[in-house]
Amino acid sequence: MVSKKFAVLDGMRGLAALLVLTRHTEAYWAAPWLSHNHSYLAVDLFFVLSGFVISHAYAQQLGAGRLSAGRFMLIRWIRLWPLHALGAALGAALVVARDVHAPGAWVLPLVLMLLFLPSRMPEAGDGLFALNPPGWSLFYEMAVNLAYALTHRWLTNRVLVAVLVVSGAGLVATGLYNGSLDVGFTWSMRSLAGGTLRAVFGIFLGIGLHRLYLARQRRAGTAPGPWALCAAVTALLLVPHIEGLGSTVDLLAVFVVFPVCVYLGAQASVGASSVKLFALLGLLSYPVYVLHVPLGEWLEGVVAVPLAPYAPLAGVLFAAGLVALAWALDRWFDQPVRRFLTRVTAARQAPRPG
Repeated sequence: MVSKKFAVLDGMRGLAALLVLTRHTEAYWAAPWLSHNHSYLAVDLFFVLSGFVISHAYAQQLGAGRLSAGRFMLIRWIRLWPLHALGAALGAALVVARDVHAPGAWVLPLVLMLLFLPSRMPEAGDGLFALNPPGWSLFYEMAVNLAYALTHRWLTNRVLVAVLVVSGAGLVATGLYNGSLDVGFTWSMRSLAGGTLRAVFGIFLGIGLHRLYLARQRRAGTAPGPWALCAAVTALLLVPHIEGLGSTVDLLAVFVVFPVCVYLGAQASVGASSVKLFALLGLLSYPVYVLHVPLGEWLEGVVAVPLAPYAPLAGVLFAAGLVALAWALDRWFDQPVRRFLTRVTAARQAPRPG
């Protein structure tokens, strides 16, 4: 695996995850506009960043035949599974604690969610992942990762452009038809198709941006400042919905702002005073994204902590507490579990002595 770090991309990912948090906890902030902006596009940014980083880390190994599609998917599964499983377990425990569904209704959704597969749980709505709604984007990511690994040897630049043209056209049609790109997380053909297009276009766009980065790599420091790029992404995600614009902001984001910011962000240099902060934002982004919904529902629905009356301080305290928890989980749960799973799977794949 190539070891280069992209600090600005880490910063973008972390800030986007925090905006998703505010979107789903707007009552804690006494700011309804937090759930009526374009922060749902953070998922599209995640897909682009994922494609870029995956290409950087694994493209050479896949191309040289040193990494099989199965091993690649195992690496991806190990990277995402521990915190994903924790979020699923918290969601299942919440269903049991509330005792409002049929007994055992959570069992099959939990099993499928642990496999990154969606399930139906009618009592909890029409979401793909009723136990922990943010899991929907991981389902698409794993599916597109598999498609990438299986087709990598044929993924020439010409084929990649064709994939982007076709999926991009579908994405435009989705945006125009739905009025936004806020689709993919519910059980309907329109939603599933939209989610697939968002993931395919975003991840393969990230792969293409990485290839462009390698082909036209410039000297560090020639790109705009890292904070300016992060501010541009943040400002776009906070743009409120304006009647009459339809999907204009969405399409501008996925076709212009995100690719430009990711491409330039990969080249931007970060000063010593900021690099640790950017790294921390990147480290916290995944646990914050995957755990904020079940933890918020536990506080509201089971522990019954009256946070909303203390907004916006409640939002600040919730976000700060989740950030601290995310840091602790990364150090004492996620990394140890991933190391254990890596050792176990490596031992099973090691050749037996003759």
